[in-house]
Amino acid sequence: MIKHRLPIQQVNPAQPQIETWEHGEIWRGVQNIVIDLGTAHWYGQGSLGNQHWPLEKLAQYPAPFITSDNGTTGLLTLLHPFWLTSDGVGILVEGDDLTTSFNAPLTGEPPAHSFSHPSPLSERPRLASSLETDHALRISGHDLTLRFFVGENAREVVEAFWSNTPISPPPPAHLTENVLWTSWAHFKNDISHDKITAFAQKIVDYDFPCGHFGIDAKWQTQFGDTRFDPQKFPNPAETIQTLHAMGMQVTVWCVPFYTPQSEHFQPAIDQGYVIRRADGSPYIGQWWEGTAVFLDVTNPVAMQWHLNNLTHLHASVGLDGFKFDAGEGMFYHMPGTTRHDNGSPNRANHQYVEQIAARYPWSDTRSGWFNQSQPMLFRQWDKSSVWGYDNGLASCITQAMTLNLLGY
Repeated sequence: MIKHRLPIQQVNPAQPQIETWEHGEIWRGVQNIVIDLGTAHWYGQGSLGNQHWPLEKLAQYPAPFITSDNGTTGLLTLLHPFWLTSDGVGILVEGDDLTTSFNAPLTGEPPAHSFSHPSPLSERPRLASSLETDHALRISGHDLTLRFFVGENAREVVEAFWSNTPISPPPPAHLTENVLWTSWAHFKNDISHDKITAFAQKIVDYDFPCGHFGIDAKWQTQFGDTRFDPQKFPNPAETIQTLHAMGMQVTVWCVPFYTPQSEHFQPAIDQGYVIRRADGSPYIGQWWEGTAVFLDVTNPVAMQWHLNNLTHLHASVGLDGFKFDAGEGMFYHMPGTTRHDNGSPNRANHQYVEQIAARYPWSDTRSGWFNQSQPMLFRQWDKSSVWGYDNGLASCITQAMTLNLLGY
């Protein structure tokens, strides 16, 4: 019999059901498990604000394992509950609702953090070298299934994981071989026809490759609108034609949120397309640009309505596609709220990406939960203008390697 080979310290409450499969063992009915990290190096898990390599360099506090935008403990937008070691062992959790910690500090709490007062990314997660930690991977949830992989080395484990994970074919060559420019890095929300076209002209003048151009926030009057701001873009079709003439394909940025002044705010509420409180009133929550109602992405009718609004915009101004932002499970993890599908927050993230991919395959998105099979371009979370692993240049490499191991 092939053993799991992991130094398991504790499984609670009762002995799980154990069966064998071609790569190791499957444990069913797990509520809580503690695995000693041993002496091997650890990899996997997903994107982090402070993305060191390997994982045991970090100390992650216990937290719901939910895809997050700038998460309190460092969890970011693309997560997958798969961990593997340098000596040829892996563990995959089959379940959407779990809490984890990895090499957790024995004292203290996660730093105080919010959208308006974010804590330093270098502390999310913290470095383990200056802390006393439990040296363990802890996983808890309800009736989880754990799939253990055993191989001669890490490569065998990764390839076994890939062979048992639905993964999309490679994207069309033009998407990965051409440059993708965006207005966000240079202009943030301060954009207009004149600024966009002048910036694009500089790209041409300096003989940079054109490729794709993303018109990012804030091309619309209010966040959630699907019409261009007539003051900033008097003739949006002309803006896009100008960029096309320079050899660029053009996308615009969009989110599944509607601010109170948005054209879709009240219609979304009236049609029952937003997340609601238990009393039936619309839930108005926080995102990085303030308050909004949140599209219920688990309601297929609501998502089709949202995508239909975007399709109308797409056709009316001649767009080539969209940059889909947000969708992380943290936006659907609000106590006292209800959704069409009251499953886990991570499941909502999965459905968001799945429905986007069905309408606009090979679009650009930043979040994902078991979405490796979707024909999408998954981007890393916005990087800071720093050199290090704390969401800087170095983390572009470590995060790319991590997400590649996970099949993205």
